[in-house]
Amino acid sequence: MREKILSPLNPEQERAVTGTDGAVLVLAGAGSGKTRVIAHRVAWLLQERHLSPHNLLAVTFTNKAAEEMRDRVMALLNKDRLPFLWIGTFHSICARILRADIGRLEGGYNTYFSIADADDTLGLVKRILKERGISESNFQPRKVQSAISRAKADALDAEAYAEKARTYFQRTIAPVYREYDRRLRESNSLDFDDLLFFTERLLEGDEEVRERYRARFLHLLVDEYQDTNRTQYRLLRLLASPRCSVFAVGDEDQSIYRWRGADIQNILDFQRDFPGAEVVKLERNYRSTRPILEAANTLVAHNENRLGKNLWTEREEGEAVTLFAAPSDREEAAYVADTVERYKAFAEYRQMAVVYRTNAQSRSFEEAFLNRRIAYQVVGGIKFYERREVKDVLSYLRVAANPLDRISLLRVLNVPPRGIGKVTVETLEDMARERGGTLYGVIREEAAKGGLPPRARVALRGFVDIMDALDRKVRAGKDLGALAEFVLEATGYVSYLDSLKGPGPDPQDRLENIQELVSAMRDFEIRQGGSLAEFLERQALVSDQDSLDASGTDTVKLLTLHAVKGLEFPIVFLTGLEEDLLPHVLSQESDAEVEEERRLCYVGMTRAMDRLHLTWARRRYVYGTLEDRRPSPFLLEIPGEMIREEAGVPSAGGSLLEAAQMLERKAAPKPQRPFKVGCRVHHPKFGFGIVLSTKGEGEDLKVTVSFNRHGRKMLLARMAKLEVL
Repeated sequence: MREKILSPLNPEQERAVTGTDGAVLVLAGAGSGKTRVIAHRVAWLLQERHLSPHNLLAVTFTNKAAEEMRDRVMALLNKDRLPFLWIGTFHSICARILRADIGRLEGGYNTYFSIADADDTLGLVKRILKERGISESNFQPRKVQSAISRAKADALDAEAYAEKARTYFQRTIAPVYREYDRRLRESNSLDFDDLLFFTERLLEGDEEVRERYRARFLHLLVDEYQDTNRTQYRLLRLLASPRCSVFAVGDEDQSIYRWRGADIQNILDFQRDFPGAEVVKLERNYRSTRPILEAANTLVAHNENRLGKNLWTEREEGEAVTLFAAPSDREEAAYVADTVERYKAFAEYRQMAVVYRTNAQSRSFEEAFLNRRIAYQVVGGIKFYERREVKDVLSYLRVAANPLDRISLLRVLNVPPRGIGKVTVETLEDMARERGGTLYGVIREEAAKGGLPPRARVALRGFVDIMDALDRKVRAGKDLGALAEFVLEATGYVSYLDSLKGPGPDPQDRLENIQELVSAMRDFEIRQGGSLAEFLERQALVSDQDSLDASGTDTVKLLTLHAVKGLEFPIVFLTGLEEDLLPHVLSQESDAEVEEERRLCYVGMTRAMDRLHLTWARRRYVYGTLEDRRPSPFLLEIPGEMIREEAGVPSAGGSLLEAAQMLERKAAPKPQRPFKVGCRVHHPKFGFGIVLSTKGEGEDLKVTVSFNRHGRKMLLARMAKLEVL
C-alpha cells in the first residue's frame, strides 16, 4: 500500500505528502499535480499514520474537485466507502456544521433549512425593491444583492450594516437588507453567504461547538488557498486548534478572484500566520510544452506580489506560441474558426477552448462557429439547475423537505396553473401575517375550511393533496427519481410544458432537461446513498465547472478566463489581448488590480497543453460602435523571440513590432491638464465628479474626487484615466 501511495510521486510531491505534522504550504504551480498531492496526503495520513477519517477535514472549491479527491483516495486505499471522511467545499462543510447546530444560533432556524440560490435571492431583492417603491434603474437589483453579499463577507448583519451606512446608497438599501434577512428567516432559508456567515458566528460565539470541532479535526487540508476570502480564512483559523496540522495547497500566481473577495495576502502571509511552516514548491509542470511555459513564466514574473517559482517541463519539444493581430473582432473570430477547422483533421472539438476576458466577447465566435457548423458550448450560460422547468420540479421537492420555504412555495403554488391567482396569494400572505403563522400553514387551513371563495378553496385543496402525497412518499423512502416522477405525474407538468408558447426552449428540450434531472437524482442516490435533503443541498451548491461537460459532447468550449481556471485543453485560443480588455478598463486603478489581470492572462496561457494561440483585434465593436484598439501591454512583456507571429490574410498587419510602436507612442509623455481643486472630471467607471484635493506629484499623484453616484474616491492619477473637463 505504501508503494502504491508513493510510487507515482516526484521527489517534491513525496516531500509534501510525507512531510511534517506541522503547518505546510505547498506552492503548486499550474499543472504540477496539486490534486494528486492532496489525495495522496490524505491516503498517507489514513494508511501510514493510522489517522481516523473522523479526524481529517479537506476543503476544496468545487463539488467536482471534492468528488475527484474522494474517488482518488478510495482508489489508493482500495476502499468502496469512507463514511466519516469530510471532503467538500467551504459551503458544503458549513452547511453540514449548521445542519447539526444551527439551532444554537438566535433567529429561529431549524435543521431542515433550505439553501436559496442566487436566482432565488435576486428575485427576493426585486420584490422588496418593488414593494418599497425603490427604482430598479437607480438601485439595480444585482448591485443591491452584491452589497448584501459583501456585508455578510465583512461579518456585518443587517443591524450592523445600518449603523455603518454612510452613503445614500447604503442608507437606502439598509432596510432592504433587513427585510431580505427577515424573509429568509421566515422561510427557514439561508443564502450562500449565510452558510459561511452563520458558521463563523456559531464557531466564534459558542465555545462548546468550536472546541468540539477543534478536538475532532487534527489535520486540516485546504485546496486553492490563494482563492480564500477573509471569511473563509477566519473559519479556518477558528477550526484549527494549536495542535492541528494545517496543510495548504495553492499558487499565488493563480489568484484571480479578488472581485469576489479572494485575498492574496492569505497565501502570502501563511508563514507569518503559522510560524515555522514548511514551504514545498512544486515547479515541475506535467501539462504544457516548454515554449508555452517559458512565455507564461516570463509574463507573470513582472508581478511583485508573489512568493516566486519557475515552472519547468520535460516536454522540451513543442509548437511556438503564436500571435495573430486581426483587422477586427469579426476577423479575429474568423481566424479562430478557420484554425479550429484545420485542427479538426487530427483533433476533436472537445480538445479545443476559446478563452476571453468578458462574456460579451463570445458573440462573434458563436456567429463564426454557426456559419461553419462547428459544434460549441458556451460555458457560464444558464446553469442546468437554474433552468425554469428544473427549478419548478425541485421547488416542489424543497417544499416537501422544508414546508417553511416560502420562496419555493410561492414559485409552485400556481404552477402548473390551478386557479390560484395573484389576489388569492396576496390574501393568503395577509392572513399569515395577521395570524402570526406560516404561509404553508394558512394554505392548509384555508383548503380545509377557510373563508375563501369555493373555487380558490378547491384549487388550494388540490395543491395540498399533492404535497401530502409527496410527503408520504418521502417518508416511505421512495427513491429520489421516483419523487421527481411523481411530481410530474401528479401536477400534469408534462402537459403544461406542451402548452407553453412564446420565446424560450422547445418543450421537448425542457422535457429532456427534466429527464436528465431524474437521472441525476438516481445517480446521486446510487453513488452517494444520499437523502432528498442531501441532494437538494448538493444541487444548490453546484458551480459552473461542476456542470461543465468537458469530456462528453464533442464541442469547442467558449469560456471566460475566470471560468477556465482548473481546466486544461490541448489547444487554447486566448483572445482579445487588447488594452482595456486585458487588462480590463475597470481593473487599472491600482498596481494590485493590474497584477491580478496579469495573473488572469497567465492562467489562460497555462491552460494550454500543446498549442497556444494569442489574438487581438485592431478594431472592435463596443456597444455597437467600431472602435480602434491597442494591443495589451502584456504582449510586450513576453520577449518577441518566444512568439511566432501569423500574418493571416494580407490585410491583417498588426505585427508585434507595430504593437510595440503603438504602445510606445501611447506611453510618450503628453501635456496633462492640472487637477485643480473644484474642477470637473470624468472616470470611465465612476462617471462625473469634482476634484476635492490632491496629494503628491508626478507618478505618485493621488486625486480625491467626489463622484455624483459613487461618492468619494482617492485615485492614483497615472492609473485612473481621469479626464479633466
